[in-house]
Amino acid sequence: MPDRLAIIIHGAEYVNETWLSRYGRIGRSHGCPAADNQVIERVVDSLKGGQLVFKYYPDKVWL
Repeated sequence: MPDRLAIIIHGAEYVNETWLSRYGRIGRSHGCPAADNQVIERVVDSLKGGQLVFKYYPDKVWL
């Protein structure tokens, strides 16, 4: 087991206004936090150095 666990955050073509307008929701990243490719670098830079990311989904099974 690794000494540290990591959260992978990445850019995705399915996280943007065009996709949202076409499909009514953003795409699925299978659990990873994802951001628009146009802003992912700024998002990652702002999270460097020990920031908190909180993910939540109101699923009764998960809760």
